[in-house]
Amino acid sequence: MTSRINFLKRIFVLSFTSVGTQQSHLSIFLKHFVTDKNFFTEEEFKEFYSVAQLLPGPTSTQLLILAAIKIGGNLFAALCLLVWVLPATLFMGVLALFFSDSHNTSLFEYLMYLPILAIAFIIVTSLNLLKQQRFHFTIISYCVVCSFLVYYYFASPFVIPALIIGSGFMSWASKFKNKKVSNLKIEKKSYDIKWRFLSIFFIIYFLFGFISEQSSKNNWRVHDLFNLFETNYRNGSIVYQGIDVLIPVMYNQFVARPEGYFSKFDDSTKPKRNLNIANKESFLIGASIIKLIPGPMFVFAGYVGGLVTNKDGIGHQILAIFISTFAIFLPGYLLACFVFPIWMNLKNYPGIQASLIGFHASVIPILIGSALRLAKDALKIDRFSNQQLLTLLQTPAFYLLIFFIFSLFTKKIPLFFLILICFIVPLIL
Repeated sequence: MTSRINFLKRIFVLSFTSVGTQQSHLSIFLKHFVTDKNFFTEEEFKEFYSVAQLLPGPTSTQLLILAAIKIGGNLFAALCLLVWVLPATLFMGVLALFFSDSHNTSLFEYLMYLPILAIAFIIVTSLNLLKQQRFHFTIISYCVVCSFLVYYYFASPFVIPALIIGSGFMSWASKFKNKKVSNLKIEKKSYDIKWRFLSIFFIIYFLFGFISEQSSKNNWRVHDLFNLFETNYRNGSIVYQGIDVLIPVMYNQFVARPEGYFSKFDDSTKPKRNLNIANKESFLIGASIIKLIPGPMFVFAGYVGGLVTNKDGIGHQILAIFISTFAIFLPGYLLACFVFPIWMNLKNYPGIQASLIGFHASVIPILIGSALRLAKDALKIDRFSNQQLLTLLQTPAFYLLIFFIFSLFTKKIPLFFLILICFIVPLIL
């Protein structure tokens, strides 16, 4: 009991002090859980990290859940997750209420360069992931082609899932063709699978997918809450590699796709179907601020939930914030606590091992294509032409984007100063 209380206290402290990327969170967890307090051995911590890498959602949060299960079981892990998530949710929720006023043009003009920093984060993340790959002509060609597919078909709901599945299949087929699948080692150890919890995961997935679709078609009074739960639950089930992947996926869902859908109609033929739409400037400002707050960055889902429900009153917004946050973390919790043995068994099969390589590699073109689309929107480029290029070269935002990319990639300038630049430049110009 004493170890549980001490562990929970440590989580509470970390929820207010763990600022930075998930890599920073992992180093902080290692210090607090292994070096300072000896909750686990370093080998156990590495094992948690390896398993967390296989699960969707933020790796640092998944590691924390697995560690909490080791200390006190599934219910204790739920309590630890609540303590870890709540402070950041409250902070981003307040920001969502503040930035949800799309008519506050003076505020958006003052914060206009924060979205440029958010785009720089995504570009640098894709460059770092690409740097880890072997520079083979086939890999580079595949990334270029898929990046342009993501860019041109960004508003389509099928492009990102198709790319993930296609990458996994191609990776499997490549290993099979080269007869490398059979050479991969299979661990003989078997884990007991609790199928009832797997059923819970898929029942929620498909049931709320159906309810969400029906609520949108029939314009239910709280259709937006069902939509938010379904969308964030789905994102929490499929998004790997952290916040820099979640942001483009959510931008696709709540900004690009609604704009593309309604652009097909004029006012007289506008369909009755309602879609959750986030203000573009508010979305990108929040995508920058999320990098600065302590705790898990996936609470960004709650922030977006508050933005898309800004017309229904503060009470409705607050409910949307908590529903979105709950939904984004729920599948990761289920997989970590209940479906964990399934992952441990599946990853031992050579074909699954080969496919996982493709799943993870698909993140690179998704990030590159999404970054290009986000940059196009943020820099207000309608189409690529000589005139647009000349205009772009005269825009301070373009040079600021280059500067941010260089600074983040080389890690020469602290993030705090980059944020400070975003606030100072509008005052100078």
